[in-house]
Formats: sequence, C-alpha cells, structure tokens
Amino acid sequence: MPKRKLDEQESGLEQCRECGSYDMVHSVGDTYCGNCGTVLDEPELQAHYQYEPTQTHTTYIPHLTDSPSSRFSNQWSRERLREAHLLISSYTGRLELQDITERAQRIFDDYIRKRMEQCAWAFGSTLEVRVAACVFVAAQAAGKQLFLVQLSKLISSSVFSIGREARQVIRTLDTLKDLLAKAELADPTMQAETAVNRVFGYVHKTKQDPKFADKVLQLLIGPGKTVRAFPKQLLDFMQNETLRPRMVATAALGVEFFRTCGLSTGINLNTQLCAAVSLAIEYYYKADSLELCTLRRGHRDVIYKLVALPNSASPNTTARFSARAHKKLLEAAQTVPWLAKDVSIDLATGHLEDILFCCQQAQAWMFSVGTAEQHNDAESSGDLENYNSVEQLRISKVVSALSTAPAFAQAELLRQRREAILERIGQNPVSIEAEAVDGTIAVNDNAELNTEEREARVLKRLWRLNVVDRNALLSLPLHTLEGLLEAASMPRKNVELDAPNVGPEDMTNEELAAYLH
Repeated sequence: MPKRKLDEQESGLEQCRECGSYDMVHSVGDTYCGNCGTVLDEPELQAHYQYEPTQTHTTYIPHLTDSPSSRFSNQWSRERLREAHLLISSYTGRLELQDITERAQRIFDDYIRKRMEQCAWAFGSTLEVRVAACVFVAAQAAGKQLFLVQLSKLISSSVFSIGREARQVIRTLDTLKDLLAKAELADPTMQAETAVNRVFGYVHKTKQDPKFADKVLQLLIGPGKTVRAFPKQLLDFMQNETLRPRMVATAALGVEFFRTCGLSTGINLNTQLCAAVSLAIEYYYKADSLELCTLRRGHRDVIYKLVALPNSASPNTTARFSARAHKKLLEAAQTVPWLAKDVSIDLATGHLEDILFCCQQAQAWMFSVGTAEQHNDAESSGDLENYNSVEQLRISKVVSALSTAPAFAQAELLRQRREAILERIGQNPVSIEAEAVDGTIAVNDNAELNTEEREARVLKRLWRLNVVDRNALLSLPLHTLEGLLEAASMPRKNVELDAPNVGPEDMTNEELAAYLH
C-alpha cells in the first residue's frame, strides 16, 4: 500500500465510502466528499441529558421505551407521535395519496426509534420536515409518483431540508437501504445536491492548493479582455459555503422547471443538473455583486466551465441547453405579476426564484378544479398523467389562461402595497423597534384594525423577528402571515438553535449545554 494511504488511515481521516477519497469538505453541518459529492453520515451524539421543556413546540422527541414517570414521560411521547400521525394523514390527503398513510406512519415510528437508539434523542429538524420526508420515502417505496417540490410547496419549506432528511431516513432504516438510488431516479431534484456538492468541493480544492487553483484559472479563462478577471472573482465568491444549501434548493427548482416545461425530453440528466446549477450560480452572483450586475456571454461560459469540470460534463452542451432554458425563463416571466412584460434575459435570471415560484403556482392553478371547469376539461388537480403532459404544460397556454384569473391582477396590487410598507420600514427602523413586540402582546389585537392596518402591523413585526424572507412577506396571504407571527411570537428558549438545518453536530459545547439545560 502506498505510504500516503497508510499515513491517511493512521491519522484517522474520514474516507468517502463511494470513491475512497480523503478530501472532505465541512459545510453547514454536513460533511461531503470533495471528489464525488457524496454526503457522509452525520456524527451521532452519544450522551444523556436531563431535559426540561418550556412548551410543546420543541424540535426534539424523548425516548419511547418504558421509563419511570417524569416530566418527559411516555404519555408526552405518545402525544407527540399522535401529532405526527395526524400530520401524515393531512399531507397524504392533500396530495391524494391516502393509500400510503399507514406505510408513512410506520416509517416515521421506525425512524424515530432508530435515531433515539443511536443518539439517545432525536432532534435537529422540525416535525413538519421529518413528516414530509417520511411521506416522500413512503411514496417512493410504494412506487407512487411524488416530487420534493410538491412537498416543499405543501409545508412551505426548502427542497434542500426535505431532501436531506429523506436521505437520512433511508440511510437509518436497514429495510430501505436500496431505496436511495430508486428515489434519485424517480425525482431528479434529489441529485441536485450532489451536483452542487461537487462544484463546492472543486472550489474547496482551489482554496487549499494554490497550484491546483492556477490550473483551474487557466482552464476557465476564455478569449477577450472583459472576462480575464472574472474566473478569480467567481472562485472567491464561491468560497462562501453558506451559499450551498440555498443553491441546492434553487438548482432543484430549476430541474423541476425543466421537467414541467418539456425541456428535459431527450436530454441527459447530468446536462440538466449542470444547467440548473449554472442558473443558480448566476442568480446568486448577481444578487451579491454590485460591480458586475450584468453577465455577458463570456461570463456565462466561465460559469458553464466551472460547473462542467467537477461533474464530468461538456460545457458546450451545457451552454446550448442553458440557452434554451433562458428562453423558457423569459417566457415564464410573464407569470410574475410584478415584472414588466418587456423583460430581458439578463433581468429574467436576476428574478430566477420569483419566476420559478410564480410559474409553478400558475401551473397548479391551471390544473385546479376551478380551471378545469373553466375550460370544460375533465382533468383534476390530482391527475398526475395530465401534470406530466408536455402539451398541457406549455407556458404560453398557462400564461393565456392565467390572464383571465382575477388573482393575477390582485397579486400585483398586493405586491406594490407591501413593497411600499417595507420601504417605509427600512427608512424609519427606530419607530418600528418601538412598535414591535417581543412575544408578550397577543396577535389578536389586530382584530380591531382594518385589513391594511393589520397588514402593516404584521409586516412590521415579522420584519423585526426576521422569521421569513422578503418574497414571503410580499406574496403570502395575510392570515398565513398572522399565523407565522403567532408561532414566532411564542416565548421560546434558544430559538436561534431551532433552525431546520441545525443539529447537535452544528453546536459548540457552550451552545449544546445551553440547549440541553
């Protein structure tokens, strides 16, 4: 055995189970291989602590085995499990997949028991994300067609969070160990994380090895003086590993957009993944860069080369497919009420998340029961064959049907009104601090106000609590925002550690002690 291999094994370094590489990248609580993008299993917490819950909305579940009665008794565990079972029934009912309800409940129970056997306590993800992941796994095991994007819209969570939890469910349960490859083939969005991981692992190598970085820069630099400095700027920008979860979610939505628009027909999946990752990089680079707000063809070629290198793809093929995707994005931009009709390709990629979100909502509206009656068709919202029909999902048809919907014009007015409110909030944050609440004032105080006053007050409070992003504040219904405010205003302990992507492996010893106190 080579000496380098012996040294690496003796030093106790982690090794990828797929390709055998020792080049590991640690990012946002995950450890993944910088060579092939495989995510390693999370380190387990082996400890026992005494918990004192402050309320029922916690992100951990106590042990299910028989134990003496205490504040964390089995009765509380059963109540928590009943809540999860009700959520599973609700989700499968709304997805019209009632026949997988019992299977999903068994998978959830087995998963929680297994996790608590491994690390004594099961926490780190919200209950909704865990339930959605188990519903997805149950659908794949039963051979039903269900996509992560559908669950993401159902629970208003990230595709990345649900996909990561679904992988954890499959790896934890021995009976499902052969299901991961099947799930990735059935839902291409599951593979978006691997494609993004490979790019970030490649960038990580350039940070660690200056000689390797010089070679990569030589490969990325193209003809023309305008793009000479761009490869170095792009690599520096990609050093920020906190972008990885957001890029995974955006790339997954891009792959779903290609599928629903018929762009994926006859195209290699690896090419689709590279194009989706390229769109995500372009979108986030535009959002971050103040000096370079527009990207020319030479700049895009650099992005295609960077994505194609670690994913063993052709940059020319990726560029051609991306050109088709840009045209579809330009067409789909008409589904966004607050964008002008004369949108350029550069402006369309700058509003990528808005376009993907609104286009999916427009397609869902078109295949709802009300739309089917409008067009005298026999389709229903649960007809997956119609949902997959390329002919039915032409964007031009969706846009023409959407123009007759009253909600389309109302959404634009709602967006403009809320943008004005948020602009006033940004101009005068001192008064907002005085008006905002710390969780001690009931949200029902809004009942005596009219709609516009309620809207302004809820937006102010949510802006201060920073629990939802700007797009959600601008588009979600008022009653949904009030529900979010009510949940966020409840007195909670160590709320900053309760994010869906935070687990025990992400915490310092001080944070862990405070969380488990």
